[in-house]
Amino acid sequence: MSESGAEQTNDPASCVELLSLEERVGIQLSDVERLLLVCDGTVTHMLEALTREPVEVVVIAQDREGGTLDRRVRLETGTGRPLLWARSAITVDELDDSVGEWLLKEDMGIGTALRKADVETRRVLRGLSMHEPDEQSFPAFVPASAGTLIARTYRVFESDVPIMTIREYIPFGRL
Repeated sequence: MSESGAEQTNDPASCVELLSLEERVGIQLSDVERLLLVCDGTVTHMLEALTREPVEVVVIAQDREGGTLDRRVRLETGTGRPLLWARSAITVDELDDSVGEWLLKEDMGIGTALRKADVETRRVLRGLSMHEPDEQSFPAFVPASAGTLIARTYRVFESDVPIMTIREYIPFGRL
């Protein structure tokens, strides 16, 4: 933790998390899966580069309770192939007004909204996990047909203030 109380990015810890996940569940992640799990940039753009297709954000559901927006989305190719699901807890009161407005009214990715509003952020990896369709931890908003999911959880900070927590679910062995 820094003096301000915000977590500091620690890239070697990301590598340790990857190795730990692989050892814990007895799998070997592909290079693409490893990159997606530790990247600290806009996932949508990375997926577009990997698939050579435009990637669309489809809002599955979102609920606002008080100052928090609970948002569930699917990222898919233009042909409808699902690439990733995500659930975000966004502290709307801490965001630039336009970002919150765009996220509530449009099928816009979080990274796109932050960049459009010229908001500078940093991401800190909180953990990696794996989820099987028959486990209780499998996210209810993801169809079981997605199969085994690998997941990462990270927090997004603006000026050392946490503004959102995001968990992304990636179908294992499909990218």
